[in-house]
Amino acid sequence: MITFSDLVDEVRKLDREQLEELEAIIQRDRIENARKKILKNIKKAKAEEKAGKLKFSSDINVLKKQLDI
Repeated sequence: MITFSDLVDEVRKLDREQLEELEAIIQRDRIENARKKILKNIKKAKAEEKAGKLKFSSDINVLKKQLDI
């Protein structure tokens, strides 16, 4: 298995075009992971709503209490 230090050394050997491509790949992966996290949270919230576990309020004091602020 390659170590992180070895990986960094290999990345430093890349030319500008390869670095830009790697950066684009990493950015796309970060975006995709964020989308997956959002979808997971949406599904969880929908399940909680369906189960009657969500509480709604427009009262700021109630909201603060719900958020433990």
